[in-house]
Amino acid sequence: PELTKLQELHLSSNELIEFPVSIFKLISLEHLNISYAFESDDYTPGIEDFESLTELKKINVLSQDLFKEKSKHYKMLVKFLPADCKIK
Repeated sequence: PELTKLQELHLSSNELIEFPVSIFKLISLEHLNISYAFESDDYTPGIEDFESLTELKKINVLSQDLFKEKSKHYKMLVKFLPADCKIK
């Protein structure tokens, strides 16, 4: 329960082998950094893995390197986030 108060989470530079769906329960999260978190050859998340970002109402910064700006998936990612959220 205390983790629900977490405001910033850095998962960057990891080799995650599955999508950490538990992050969607971090309702106070404001900054999520997943840049280079999926460097493993065994797993690459798809855009559908990010749909539940809609649960994170307070998020205002998402750092990621999976989807390139102006791509179809990037535009979908934007729709999952609050309007004032910056994607870095």
